[in-house]
Parts: sequence; structure tokens; C-alpha cells
Amino acid sequence: MRDILVHGYLDVDDELVWEALGRLDDLRGFAGAARRIADAGARPAGG
Repeated sequence: MRDILVHGYLDVDDELVWEALGRLDDLRGFAGAARRIADAGARPAGG
């Protein structure tokens, strides 16, 4: 993603990017759950 943005390999709709950044609640929830599991030392099923 960095190369796309920094080097301009693709045309990026800046407005669409900013709108998407405002809709990260699901990702934040997932990251929080993953952190809690990792902090608890839990291992994935089958692992």
C-alpha cells in the first residue's frame, strides 16, 4: 500500500480513502479482541 500511495503506482481517490478511514470500527474491534487473546496467552485451536 505504501508504494501505491508514495510512488503513485495507481490512481487513488483521496476522498474515498478518507471515508474508509472513518469506518474502521470492525477492524478496531478485531484488533482489540486479538490483543486480549494474545495478552492472555491463548493459543489458536489446533495449535
